[in-house]
Amino acid sequence: MCNVNQKSFVQKGHLNVHVKTHENVKSYVCSMCQKTFTTN
Repeated sequence: MCNVNQKSFVQKGHLNVHVKTHENVKSYVCSMCQKTFTTN
């Protein structure tokens, strides 16, 4: 369950992706324009 908005997920991987939206983590970088994204 998300500690920020109490949203729950069946798979832990989905929770991990969701939590990044609150943390503003942008782990993926476009190799062409260098823009960063939270998901690939």
